[in-house]
Amino acid sequence: MRISLLIILLCSLYISCWAHPAFQSNTSENDDSELMMALLQTNPELAANLGPLLIFRTASNYFANMQGGGGGVNDADAICQTEAIAAAYPGTYKALLGTQSDAPNPRYACRNANCTPSDPSDYANWVLGANRTYLRAEDMAPIGTTTALRIFEFPLLNPFSSATGSPWHWAGVHGTWRRMSGPGGAGYPQNDANAWTAMSNGWLAYSDATSVQAIDTGTTAGWNNSNLHLICVQQ
Repeated sequence: MRISLLIILLCSLYISCWAHPAFQSNTSENDDSELMMALLQTNPELAANLGPLLIFRTASNYFANMQGGGGGVNDADAICQTEAIAAAYPGTYKALLGTQSDAPNPRYACRNANCTPSDPSDYANWVLGANRTYLRAEDMAPIGTTTALRIFEFPLLNPFSSATGSPWHWAGVHGTWRRMSGPGGAGYPQNDANAWTAMSNGWLAYSDATSVQAIDTGTTAGWNNSNLHLICVQQ
């Protein structure tokens, strides 16, 4: 009698467990994604343990209007993705570019210098993550790990590119990561070639630098039809 009851209890437990959603094989990918997002939101420390991401410099140079498509940073992102596919780099990539804060499609890190204090307007379409380690895609050399404020501190461990010659890339980023121009901006004139849609002045940086000049040299190019590289960041 006791053996029969034990068998019945075990069978009931088996059926109950099998009916639980966690044991079903038809769970959708969307459910998995939602579960991952929920885990990251409730356990932010998990994000710090995610694997490294890649950064690369484009093989080709581009005019400040990003091939004239009129899409600004979106066109720059498309360039990054095209070159990533050609180089067989995995994942999705976006351009490490900054715009003025009042651009139609703005991209910048923060309102204030070094993102301190924080502001609700911070991280507009920003491409760097928090507490993420980035490797140079060409040789897997470590570039650096971002802070919780989604910015690099300088010096970097290695520059964005090991290539020699033609070290310039488009940037549009202030050396303290604060947004440029517009309300509360740093006030530099025309740092982003009209939000990267025109053949006009755009801020540039050095791909072979580990100092702040990796994002800001304080000089511009573009008015003379300059064409420069882009820095692309895995998302």
